Amino acid sequence: MLHILLSPKSFFETCAGSEPSLKKPAVIIFLMSILTAITGYLIGEITGKLLSGFMEGIGLITAISTAVSSFLAPWFIWLVIAVVLMVMTRILKGTGSFKRYAEIAGYSMLPQLIGAVISVILGFWYLPRIQVSPIKVADPTQIQTLMTDFFKNPLMQEYSLLSTTLSVILLIWTANIAAIGLEKCCGLTSKQAMIAAGLPIAVYILYSLYTLITMLGWL
Repeated sequence: MLHILLSPKSFFETCAGSEPSLKKPAVIIFLMSILTAITGYLIGEITGKLLSGFMEGIGLITAISTAVSSFLAPWFIWLVIAVVLMVMTRILKGTGSFKRYAEIAGYSMLPQLIGAVISVILGFWYLPRIQVSPIKVADPTQIQTLMTDFFKNPLMQEYSLLSTTLSVILLIWTANIAAIGLEKCCGLTSKQAMIAAGLPIAVYILYSLYTLITMLGWL
């Protein structure tokens, strides 16, 4: 795994000479799933506390459902990245089977595994310290006000900023690894590979930043 992070060019040169395999990428995704499920449970607990005024026991239900969806998310993201890489590469006249694109996508998500470890640490540090009050009103306007106040909580803002900053850095790292994989394994030039891997991630980063700014009420 260190070979992927420290010397991706030589790693994918080796991959290019062999049949694509999804065993090791699947291990990366599985480990990510476990970690994201832990963070999801912590976030679900807070959401459950906010909603506990509407129904007894909803806190546990929300925590578990969020953990399950968070466990499944990395597998879905892996599939989406593989499809996007395939479409972008085919547009740019590259080659390779879907299994090869899935292999590259899986390996490129290794920085996200590092991010998942850090996210668990941040989650345990920040989320239990955020004080929330159950929402007990039914008026949509009042609910929106209470949710806005929640996201303006200093701890929540700090957690959101750190999480988004970490995500942006690791997404750039992911794009770099994916671009090298496409260049070495799928017949693209360096410039084409950067476009194929970097353009979709750049769009997603802009969307994430817009979502964060909107959520924190900075617009």
